[in-house]
Formats: sequence, structure tokens, C-alpha cells
Amino acid sequence: QREREAARSRQDRLMAYWGLAFETAATASEHTAKEDRVVNANAEFCSVAQTKLGGTRLFIAAEVDCERRGFGDTGGGKHAIRNYIELKTTKVLAEERDRRTLERFKMCKWWLQSFLLGVPKVIVGFRSEDGILRKMQDFEVKQLPKFVHGAWKPRVMLNFGSEVLAWVYESVVGVGAPAGRYVLSYKPEEHRLSLRIAAEGEVPDPPRVGDQP
Repeated sequence: QREREAARSRQDRLMAYWGLAFETAATASEHTAKEDRVVNANAEFCSVAQTKLGGTRLFIAAEVDCERRGFGDTGGGKHAIRNYIELKTTKVLAEERDRRTLERFKMCKWWLQSFLLGVPKVIVGFRSEDGILRKMQDFEVKQLPKFVHGAWKPRVMLNFGSEVLAWVYESVVGVGAPAGRYVLSYKPEEHRLSLRIAAEGEVPDPPRVGDQP
């Protein structure tokens, strides 16, 4: 069992590296400095957006992979989100099972991640079993639900998220809610969310503005 888990962990790390390598290659140009062509998991660009889910207002901070070529050298700005692009990798669809996995699970995550931040496009690199890029395909985020043959429904997911946020808000800051730091967890084997007050020292202090990472 331990050997299988170790092998799976190695494979997970390898696939994560392939994803970072794809991002590095997809965003490089003839003007990219040599040192910037090296795969670096610590370099990222983050965007902060305000949105609303049901009756809950949210501020979302998320990593953004790249922006449309020609938009600008500095990034950001009032209309930046409409030019953002999310980069993803997945295995070449060799079998029907691969297609079902893509539609049911991966496209669901891609859509939700991009939709909440407002990113309009996902570019997918389809790779072989040994990590070789075979083709690329663009997807408009708003069109993703049309590719999945009803495997998931955006309205159902958003309604569920809205209800969860409302429940958490009422439990944490509602009238009579006990003060403290809370832990929200999900138990997949039970399909159940739980919320509890954290034990002393269980949740670290949040970083302060100006703290070095």
C-alpha cells in the first residue's frame, strides 16, 4: 500500500511539473530571458476581483496564468480580466473513459475556477502518457457547459455554493455565533460538510500586511 501511494505521489508531482512546463512554454517568446524559461513554481501573478454568489459578496484572490498577447506589458487595470487566459493540461482522449473524466470532472473545475474570477478563455494542452504535448485547443469559458452532455449544471453548482456560503456566514458571524477561529472540512466518503471551532493553536495566525513570505 505504501509503495502504491509513493508511486502515485511521484506521478502526481510529475503531472504537476508537466502543467507548469506547459505554462512556461506557452507564455514564452523570442524576447523571454533565458532565466525566465526555467520552470518556476514560485512565480505567479495574482488578481483580486469582487463578485457575488447568491446574497454573499466575495473578494476573490486567484492566480492568473497569462493575458492575451498585445494587451500590455504591465498587466492589471480596469478591464484586465476580459483579457486573462487560464492554461490547463490533460491527457489525450484515447478512450471513452478519458472523455467522460474530462467532461465530468476537469471541465467542471475549469469552468467554476474561471467563471468566479471572470476569466473568459481556457487554453488546454493535450499531452501523451509520457508528457509530450500533442495538441492545443481553446475553449470559451461560457461555452464549456455545452461540451459536457449534462454531466454537471452551472446553476446547480452555483446554488449549492450560495447555500454553503450563507450557512457558513450565519454560523460564524450570525446572532449568537460563538467567537473563535473555525475549521470548515469536507468528508467525501460521507458527502458531508462540517464546521467547528478550531482547537487552540490549530489554525496559525494569518500573515500581516508587509510580512515577508
